[in-house]
Amino acid sequence: MYLSVFIIVGLSAIALYLFQYMNQKRKIRQEEMHERKRQQFEELLKLISDNNAETHDTTEVDKNS
Repeated sequence: MYLSVFIIVGLSAIALYLFQYMNQKRKIRQEEMHERKRQQFEELLKLISDNNAETHDTTEVDKNS
């Protein structure tokens, strides 16, 4: 009787630990993915702004010619 209760409590503790571990790993992966997406978005914004600046510079030259 006591042995079965001890086994159930032990397995429950192991299951809780594994659940917390997997949840922590999931959060870390989500944070890494969010950081990657933010970095890609910033690179895209920089590319667009650089492209707009080049286009703007070209039109200024054309107007002055």
